[in-house]
Amino acid sequence: MDIKFKELFRINGVNSVYAVNNRAEMIAGRLDGSIDRETAERLASHIVKIFAIGLYSNNSKKSTEIELLYDKGRVFAIDCNRFVLIIICNADVSISMVRLTSNVVIKTISEDKKLYKEFTKEVIDKKVMLRRDQLNEEEIALLDRF
Repeated sequence: MDIKFKELFRINGVNSVYAVNNRAEMIAGRLDGSIDRETAERLASHIVKIFAIGLYSNNSKKSTEIELLYDKGRVFAIDCNRFVLIIICNADVSISMVRLTSNVVIKTISEDKKLYKEFTKEVIDKKVMLRRDQLNEEEIALLDRF
């Protein structure tokens, strides 16, 4: 299924691109050697939880993007409502180009009925990821402070 993501891989500095459902399970994509599927899904779990927390915000405009910048890399995630697109790239990548190309890829997926159905097979509410049984000890301890 990584054919949908080929445009993103043409951008210099893009290393891995994958999509996850709202349970943070990988549904499509291609990972480079620096990250394995288990680590990618763990990262996705945190990202989906951040988007889920945003659903409880009083702000009328919900966040649809997360960008994490590190010394050697960058993680860019887009909430597409029924799935999340995650791009792992070098720190110096042209994020404007990544954002623009991501929007084209998402539009392509959304307009292709067969493809969209494949990406949204199991529709689940992101808030499920905030149930206590879905949180690790550190997340529970943090939330218990409030």
